[in-house]
Amino acid sequence: MTKHLASVPIPLFIILIAVLAVWDVKIVYEPPLLLPILNTIFIGVFPVIASFVAIRVYLMSGLLNVLLLGCGMVAFGSGSLIGGWMLGICGVNCTVTLHNTGALLGSLFHAAGAVLTLTAAISQKRIKGYKTKGIIAYSAVLVFMIFLTIMTYHGITPTFFIQGSGPTLLRQGILELTLVMLIFSSLILICFQRLYKSDFLYWYSMSLILIVIGLSAIFIQKSFGSPIGWVGRTAQYLAGVYILITVLKNLISLQNREMSMDRSIALFFSDMPGNYRLLMESSGDAIISFDEQGRILMWNSAFETMFEPGNDGLSCPVVNPLILSDEFIHIITDEINRLSPLKHSYTVGKLLQADMKRKDNKIFSAEISLSGRYTVLGWVNLAIIRDVTEKRKIEEELRRHKEYLEELVKERTAELQTAYEGLQSEIAEHRQAEEKFRELFNEQKVILDNAGIGIAFLKDRKILRINNFFEKLLCYTSDEIIGTSTERFYSSKEKYEEMGKAYNKISKGEICQTEIIMKRKDNTHFWCNITGAAANPANLDEGSIWLLENIDERIQMQDELRESEEKYRIIFNNEIYV
Repeated sequence: MTKHLASVPIPLFIILIAVLAVWDVKIVYEPPLLLPILNTIFIGVFPVIASFVAIRVYLMSGLLNVLLLGCGMVAFGSGSLIGGWMLGICGVNCTVTLHNTGALLGSLFHAAGAVLTLTAAISQKRIKGYKTKGIIAYSAVLVFMIFLTIMTYHGITPTFFIQGSGPTLLRQGILELTLVMLIFSSLILICFQRLYKSDFLYWYSMSLILIVIGLSAIFIQKSFGSPIGWVGRTAQYLAGVYILITVLKNLISLQNREMSMDRSIALFFSDMPGNYRLLMESSGDAIISFDEQGRILMWNSAFETMFEPGNDGLSCPVVNPLILSDEFIHIITDEINRLSPLKHSYTVGKLLQADMKRKDNKIFSAEISLSGRYTVLGWVNLAIIRDVTEKRKIEEELRRHKEYLEELVKERTAELQTAYEGLQSEIAEHRQAEEKFRELFNEQKVILDNAGIGIAFLKDRKILRINNFFEKLLCYTSDEIIGTSTERFYSSKEKYEEMGKAYNKISKGEICQTEIIMKRKDNTHFWCNITGAAANPANLDEGSIWLLENIDERIQMQDELRESEEKYRIIFNNEIYV
């Protein structure tokens, strides 16, 4: 269950109670063991768990308001638990007497604890024997409830409820007082919750409100076990669940922070105004708190250093002696008047600026942060006054530097504009050069593509570029061989490795020329005249250029010439012999 959903049942219970009160249903449903079991679980055990936590906190801290809240839970829980089980023993009146009296005693303890928390009338010094007194207080409440049970059982106590006729005047008076005390306690806890944003106070105050709603339903019931009575019981049972959630949520949260619940609750309830005062004194800014009439309630030492408040601390006007300008007096007054009607837990106003004077009449620049919070004592304003004289000087110096830098930026911008124009001119020239180079490249490409020899540009003996005649010469397309090794063009691997020795020659700047048998894609062979040179002999990684010429016809003619010469030589020799 989230905090946002916790308050949803409250209006639903109120509407349901109002409907049943008007409808006045006469049905009575009261199984023998249902009430004792539900009372034991929800408004017996759960409040007892809360009272156990409270006594542990008290034994550690000695806080009287925590002890009173714990006693209230003991009274309410024991009255509900014992009263539930007495239903089958001594009847309806016995149950109502014990439950209502326990609720009254619990409400009185809660109201007293809330008043102590509100007025901060809590001694921070541990009273001698406070632990013993805490145990005695718990024991006294339990003894009283047991004594009341015995008295009720023997019929000594006055009658509280008559089944069918309804409650007596005494019982109604007790419930009325109980409701007033619980409403008072829950309102104070809600105010503190809105001020301190405490989950503990939120769930605890919600549980008290549900108890108030439950007791209100019981207040108007005429028959024990009626539908409106069960609605009241259900509201109290949900209050018990909220009490358990209060304990569990704080326990889980504090385990994450490695702090015990006892210590956390003790720190929360101990000296709230003292902690607030410590926070004010730790600030280097002047802080002043004042009410709706402009009377100073509190100020810190920084305020005393800067100004001179009234000796009584009550009648010193807040605005007029501090602000020099009448215009700013009206501005601040208007801002305070704007904040005051907003009855939220707190409201933050605008940041104001004004020229003010110290108690030595020296003028200084100030920033004023106004905020307000609505408390049970009324609307309280808080002003934080900060001397920003040095800040203004720094801002003025920064403004001058900014103007100086802006001037430098203008000059630099003009220089960059000039450089940009020069760069644009260079880019235009570069583009013209690129265009000329492209034209020259295209011309060269046309020449190379139409040359009668194959041309290849190699890198690491892999083909990077070739011309058209190279494709025709070896019967490969450029897509097939670009990026591949030249080994496929040799008749054998030995010839490929032997040709690799040519790179030693071209690395010296020499031109390599040789005749070798090459292999086409269709595995046909031809004689090829190869001429190669390095693009940069100092760095073969930049590649090399190779020219390939088909010399099959020339080799054939040479062979034919050689055969012809051999024939003539034989003929010539024979003629001499003859």
